[in-house]
Amino acid sequence: MKISIITLIALVFFSGNVLAQTPLLLFNPDFEESPAGASTTPEGWIHCGFPRATPPDVHGMNTQFAMVADDPKFGEQYVGLVARDNNTWEDLGQKLEFPLEANKWHFLSFYAKKADIYRSRSQATGREINLDGPLVMLIYGSSEACAQEEMLAVTPVLDYGDWTKVSVSFVPTKAYDYFWFEVHYDDPEAEPYNGNVLLDNFSPIQIWTDTLRYFPLTAGQEFVDWVDRETLSNEQLQEFAVGYVEAGIRNGSIDHSAQAGLFNIFMAEQFLNELQNKDIRQVLLNSSSAELITYKDALETIGAEAEAELFKEGYSLVVKSRLGESTEADNTAFDQLPERFAEVQQIEGLLATFVESNRESLIQQLQW
Repeated sequence: MKISIITLIALVFFSGNVLAQTPLLLFNPDFEESPAGASTTPEGWIHCGFPRATPPDVHGMNTQFAMVADDPKFGEQYVGLVARDNNTWEDLGQKLEFPLEANKWHFLSFYAKKADIYRSRSQATGREINLDGPLVMLIYGSSEACAQEEMLAVTPVLDYGDWTKVSVSFVPTKAYDYFWFEVHYDDPEAEPYNGNVLLDNFSPIQIWTDTLRYFPLTAGQEFVDWVDRETLSNEQLQEFAVGYVEAGIRNGSIDHSAQAGLFNIFMAEQFLNELQNKDIRQVLLNSSSAELITYKDALETIGAEAEAELFKEGYSLVVKSRLGESTEADNTAFDQLPERFAEVQQIEGLLATFVESNRESLIQQLQW
């Protein structure tokens, strides 16, 4: 996706830690207020679109407009938007009860999926085709209808096979009376193609009032939580580090060099989790070489030098065994490894010390 804006978007549920004003309610957020219909603008929404192009479809239970047979996520109805191979696409918007606020965090969620079958006629060729390509959603704020004044956010590619909750955060630079979204190709510089996305159950827009004390913790496109600068404890910082890296690994956004402290906390925690169900020998025998290297590096980073030395010793014994070079003394040393490791194991305390000693650096890595 080649959109040159900074967005904070994710599959999330909110922590509720931050003070928010009265939610900004959207009208007909679940598309239940008017009858289902093909090429029908939902009640309370505005469709701008392109000349001679149809508006979105409001699908219902068993309507099968365009052969779409998906059930709603909630209620009886949902809306379907498409993009076409002639470089046109569909949109929806509405005038808000009160404006979006400048320079404040806004949060919105909705459910999305892609229909496997969405039959229509190609605008480019005139042939009947399946509009089954994946799309993204572009979100705008504007001061008047059908004027996309500021792009606020871009979602991930909405190619989900099942209804999936999508959460979006954005900070408008101005107050806007209108909220808009349009579907678009996942790569706007590529050739236009036919695609669809189904949408249901938009949440109220939450406007967060305290954005100086708090900062949003995001890993790539995943919202993890809000971090309170004033009350953040070392224990919370350690928890945030683990959650951040988990999200970063899922979406490939973690930088192992720039965010090494966070990553090593995560790997040390993973190693501790492994030891809850296995002894050190089982960890050495059942882990991949890459995992063993990251465990060793994590132990050394947090200052668990005695643990790291025994870990390396155990790994060398495993290698000798796999090569058929083990002696009786090696086998005895391997059997004694759990007891020796238990005698020196202080990983929990060393992790806490590492977090306290590197607190500011870790906070900077969370905001990287």
